[in-house]
Amino acid sequence: MNKLIVLLLLFATVVLAKESTSYKLEFQTLDFSNSTQKEQGIRYGLGITHKADKHRFMFAYEKTATETFQPPLPKDLEVNKYAFKYLYNLQENLSLQTSYITIDDNLVKTDGGHVYGVGVTYKNIHFAQFFTNYKPFAIYQTDVSASFKQSFGALKTKTTLLTKYLRLKDYKDNPLSKNARKFYFTQGVKLHASYKSYNAGFGAFFGKRVFSIMDDGMKVQHHGMEFEETYMAGFGKKINGFHIMLKYAHAKATELPKVNENVIVRNTTLSIQRKF
Repeated sequence: MNKLIVLLLLFATVVLAKESTSYKLEFQTLDFSNSTQKEQGIRYGLGITHKADKHRFMFAYEKTATETFQPPLPKDLEVNKYAFKYLYNLQENLSLQTSYITIDDNLVKTDGGHVYGVGVTYKNIHFAQFFTNYKPFAIYQTDVSASFKQSFGALKTKTTLLTKYLRLKDYKDNPLSKNARKFYFTQGVKLHASYKSYNAGFGAFFGKRVFSIMDDGMKVQHHGMEFEETYMAGFGKKINGFHIMLKYAHAKATELPKVNENVIVRNTTLSIQRKF
């Protein structure tokens, strides 16, 4: 069923191509320190964004292979995720969106989970509501953010302040989430700057979060890891029509099933994007 969804979305992207379509390829390495479950992994990603008049379609596929410690886990981890988002511009300063993610996991009970989202953006204020339906439990997440743009000649900057509020339901009924809290509140900041063909970014999240939706409905952290702090930095350049970017992220977390604290997660990502 998931493969059928992928094919339909790719077909729709080509058929609807009247204005512009961009493609992004990503390769990411993952490294875990102090974890009792995971050692290291790699992740591949494909993203497609298509714009047509007032419509924008976004599709992402992500495949992750992670080496695990055996025991306690019976085998290595393999995850496939499929994400789709649609945005419609009602007018210049007002847009609506809806999103969906599905998860294929060969180990964790969140396999087969579904994430639904709706949102609205008015001027520089963005609001999004997500509902995550896992078989053992459910999560409600609310995102609110405000963005501020400035220009200094050829230098353009964007600062985004954001918050995430999460409420878990029926989370005490299974070992994956029983050690979580009912409510989480997270604050974050993102800074982005571009100068001619160069661009750079920095981001940070403070406050604990778990099973959270990221990237405005295009990514989900579906394992039982309670993140405390996350820092991200990236640098990119446009070369011959390609946008090449290198990113690094450093996060501190707790593995909830055994309450294993001080787990460090490091991600290094290389992405290549081309617009047609």
